[in-house]
Amino acid sequence: MRLTVNDGYVNAYAYVTITINNVNNNPIADAGAPQMTGIHEGDTVVLNGANSSDIDPGETQGLTFAWTQPSGPTVTLSDASASAPSFTAPPIGGGDPNAFVDLSFHLVVTDGCGGSAESDTTVHVANIPHAPTASAPTPITANEGGSTVTLDGSGSSDPDNDPLTYAWTQVDGPTVTLAGANTATATFNTPWVSANTPLKFQLTVNDPYRGSSSAYVTVTVVNINTPPTLVNPRADVPVLWPPDHRMVQIHILGVVDPDQPPYNSTITINSVTQDEPTNGLGDGDTPVDAIITHNPGSDDTLLLRAERSGKGDGRVYHICFTAADPEGSVTGCVDVIVPHDKKTDPAKNSGQNYNSTK
Repeated sequence: MRLTVNDGYVNAYAYVTITINNVNNNPIADAGAPQMTGIHEGDTVVLNGANSSDIDPGETQGLTFAWTQPSGPTVTLSDASASAPSFTAPPIGGGDPNAFVDLSFHLVVTDGCGGSAESDTTVHVANIPHAPTASAPTPITANEGGSTVTLDGSGSSDPDNDPLTYAWTQVDGPTVTLAGANTATATFNTPWVSANTPLKFQLTVNDPYRGSSSAYVTVTVVNINTPPTLVNPRADVPVLWPPDHRMVQIHILGVVDPDQPPYNSTITINSVTQDEPTNGLGDGDTPVDAIITHNPGSDDTLLLRAERSGKGDGRVYHICFTAADPEGSVTGCVDVIVPHDKKTDPAKNSGQNYNSTK
């Protein structure tokens, strides 16, 4: 720098040198405002340090960035040296809608002269509750009449690993009684059906946070039994002869049932009546003209007395019965006669007024 002095006639000069020393200013770090709303597990999150600056001319463009994560579940930054790195918000265990985690991030900004500055920010990650998934078994086929069916819903699951509750209900078909309806595995016994019949069941699973899911299964109950029918019902001994007061065993014919045990029908004798008194008709008359023996699980046994009044027109026994299997039944009546004079004679039914068993 030169100083000039003039006295009006001549100039005089003096020189001085000024040295200016550079002073570096630290940059200004800005990690961005805390992100406290709107972020959920699994979201992509962007950190923003781009507003960091340096007051020294030309140094803002040369800033370098270093991001670290001091706290919270560890995440992977796309580029920890970028001004605005991204990451995926971490999962949060359980289905509690109020659950959350806070992640803190620390930013160090450095300029080209070694000056640095720091800044911190926070990211609030909210939980996303997930509903469970109900899993019912594939369609089931079972025979009628007491077969045990198992409804297995143990394959149901919850993405949040929440504990589940179970509820089995029947939504269609003949009503059955479910055992273990509030467990993963319920059972029931099949009913009797007249044709192949579908039963529909619903499984509903719930988590503790009102998450719910339902699944359905159809059980087809197969009709394997045919109820009995009557075709020309009759007694195997339609005529008792001679009238010698003996007890004769009688069987009922004409009950048609194609099924084998335990589905075949059995015959129950309901009543035996006759058109003559059981006693008091003369010499040799014997009381109690019919004996019925009930045999659980098999046909009843019937004995009839070969007897009639010598003064009448023959005796008519009227036998009423029920043929039943586990699914259905049919009723009918047959007659057995004791002729008056000879085996080929008819007997006149004078009215079934007397109980043959008394």
